[in-house]
Amino acid sequence: MRLLLLFVDFCRLVWYYFNDNDSLRAERIRLEMRNGFDEIVAKVKECGRKTVAVSVAQDEAVLEAVREAKRLGIADAILVGDAAQIKEIAKSIDMDLAGYEIIDEPDMIQNFLRDLCASHAE
Repeated sequence: MRLLLLFVDFCRLVWYYFNDNDSLRAERIRLEMRNGFDEIVAKVKECGRKTVAVSVAQDEAVLEAVREAKRLGIADAILVGDAAQIKEIAKSIDMDLAGYEIIDEPDMIQNFLRDLCASHAE
């Protein structure tokens, strides 16, 4: 429950950060966001490394998040999506796909269903 409250608080801070024009308040929020994010990451690390299936993984922001989660030791990922696009985007952001399972599924509905099945297979 505490992790959920931290996440909600973090989301609130993100909203204020992007919608508040007061620069001093924005700086304070930036600091709170960093502290809140560090606390969330610390709590997640206590749970141990998990494997997650990521649907529609052919997105730059998704691949960057997956790479960061792996770097932080939080999670490994099964990438479900258009394999050619995943590889192309990974190359453009200098992401090494070694150690990632890629399930090639260009159809987005089937992509979601495979993601669901992969996440329950663990």
